[in-house]
Amino acid sequence: MALLPPTQHRQFVCSLFKRCLKMARDWKHEYVEYRRFAMAIRAQFDAARGLKDEREVTLFLRSIEYILCK
Repeated sequence: MALLPPTQHRQFVCSLFKRCLKMARDWKHEYVEYRRFAMAIRAQFDAARGLKDEREVTLFLRSIEYILCK
């Protein structure tokens, strides 16, 4: 699977991040729990930001989508 052009890739990742946060808000009803969970999600996305290998990027994005679609 080839990577999307930079603009489309950025939009895809942003929408994926927003979906993760919305799902986290549904799971965690207390703000403190939600905030802690949201920070963990952000840390995962920040760690994946440095990925250069196309396969690793694809694997990361697919794993996040799989979690969202469960």
